[in-house]
Amino acid sequence: MADSKSTFVLSAVESKNRSAFVHVNTDSPDFVVENHFTWFLLFPCSESAKSWVVASLPPDRLTFGEAVVIESRCFWAVLEALQVEGYSVVPR
Repeated sequence: MADSKSTFVLSAVESKNRSAFVHVNTDSPDFVVENHFTWFLLFPCSESAKSWVVASLPPDRLTFGEAVVIESRCFWAVLEALQVEGYSVVPR
């Protein structure tokens, strides 16, 4: 069983359902994501994550409070880009 500091990090690994969860230790993730089925909310938590959003996503991106709204069809590409660049992404 996992300790209290462990969490599940989203992985862009291809599988039957297009996502898999990988068990790792993460005390302060760069991004937190909420799945709302037809869209995802991506919350940047670190300063470098906020900089990535400004530099990598379109300026006319849709936001909801501090979160960026991403359609499900685009989310997996964004998730893969974040992981390639070394950012941690955890579900809420």
